[in-house]
Amino acid sequence: MEKEELKDELLRGEWHLPGRLKQYPGLVRKNGEKYFLYLFADEYIDGHDPKDRDSPRASGYPIVLGTCQQSGLVTLYDCQWRGTRNIGGNLYEFKYSIYAIFEGAHVPRPECFRIKRASTRFPYVSSWYEGWESMEKAKEAVKRVRAFDEKAVKITENLTLKYIDYYDQHDHLDGELIEARYSKWVDFEYQTIVSFDEALHDWVKFKRMLEFTTMGKEINFHVVLLVLSVEGIVPGKRHEQNSEHVTVQVHYNHLSKKDPAKPPFIHQNGMLFSRWKVSNEILDDITRTWFANERFYTVYDYYADSNYWFSGSDVHLSNVMFNNRFLNLIQGLESYHYLLNEQFSPDNNLFTKNRQKVLDLASDPDLKKWLHNTLKFPKEHSLLDRLDALIARFTPSLRILFGKLDYLQSFSIESKDLRHLLSHGRHESTFIGERIYPNYYIAKILLCLCILESLGIDALVVKRIIELNYELKDHAHEVIYRVRKAEGNKTDPTGAE
Repeated sequence: MEKEELKDELLRGEWHLPGRLKQYPGLVRKNGEKYFLYLFADEYIDGHDPKDRDSPRASGYPIVLGTCQQSGLVTLYDCQWRGTRNIGGNLYEFKYSIYAIFEGAHVPRPECFRIKRASTRFPYVSSWYEGWESMEKAKEAVKRVRAFDEKAVKITENLTLKYIDYYDQHDHLDGELIEARYSKWVDFEYQTIVSFDEALHDWVKFKRMLEFTTMGKEINFHVVLLVLSVEGIVPGKRHEQNSEHVTVQVHYNHLSKKDPAKPPFIHQNGMLFSRWKVSNEILDDITRTWFANERFYTVYDYYADSNYWFSGSDVHLSNVMFNNRFLNLIQGLESYHYLLNEQFSPDNNLFTKNRQKVLDLASDPDLKKWLHNTLKFPKEHSLLDRLDALIARFTPSLRILFGKLDYLQSFSIESKDLRHLLSHGRHESTFIGERIYPNYYIAKILLCLCILESLGIDALVVKRIIELNYELKDHAHEVIYRVRKAEGNKTDPTGAE
């Protein structure tokens, strides 16, 4: 094994399946941002012979248990087979990917993960929740050796979020202070224990909220510790006797692609709502509303997935991906208007009057009958109706960004045409022209306003958010520039400015 591979070794010990006594030597290694289990044996961990090509073998196991030299009892969650390699003779290397690693107990079945508390680390939480005070707390770390402060915020009947300030110092051998750190963690504490999947759902909710307020920054969080009900599991040696719960350390790689302790910098005006703009009470209310708004989650997902996740990487944003982001936004707007439950209410009398005019123009009795049966009063909003209604709904906010609404004049009709063009594949090239860009940014601004409204944020606070957020202003400037450029090309066919 190469030296670089040894550096990524995390655990080594004996591994087995729950209910199966035979153990197999192996180690867990971190490859990039993923974890893998490597077993060395003459058979699979379930006893299957690798030379037997006729019998089907399992592609994965929900739980693998380990006894390691330093960590003691270890549980591997959701192990999927990734390959088998013959080392020599009857000895093989079996490779499995790992969803999560838990040190400190043997949890024999997934349903035994009954979570009481989860300690997590999310980027931007300190600045988002503390605002200016986060800078003062960082200075305070020099004065406090090892300490923590805790604030509890009840989110639902079963869930309380605990924002925890950790202060830590590291001294040199001669006693000289060389590092003072302040960090903010978020603990998810449950009144009644929940399953791993239920807890994961809550962590992702919080992640999505931070992604929204940071205008699309990718949030990679770490779950550091879990407090589990001791019922049905085998705790490690460090477990306190007669305690109802056991704490396990977590290595969790599914959503953690980068170290959350070193996220890209974001200015407070790059956040839609934070302690820089509103009080902690308002932030807590927004968080409660976000968690309670189950019916709006589809809209939130449409917005989140319309952002350019690969910014700063070598991944190329193709025309197809950009087109799909535009479609996501239009679907989100359509979904939000639908959820407003505004009934379709155009003038039925006007429709009947105009239909009669059309019928009077037809002299053929069969054509007249066909027209009468075909021209039915619509009972549902069209996409054009919905987009026009949303523009009218958010006109005060849009005026702050654009000054005048002339720049949005063709948005509804062009978005309808573009959606039809893309949805039905009626375009000769994946690049469908410059006109998609201003409509993309208008749709993104509109959907952002929809979500702010869904969170019950006061109109004066929304006004302040719009006036201070540079991302929204950049989107508006992009629209104004491209609309003016298109108008200039109409008057001057050469496109000269």
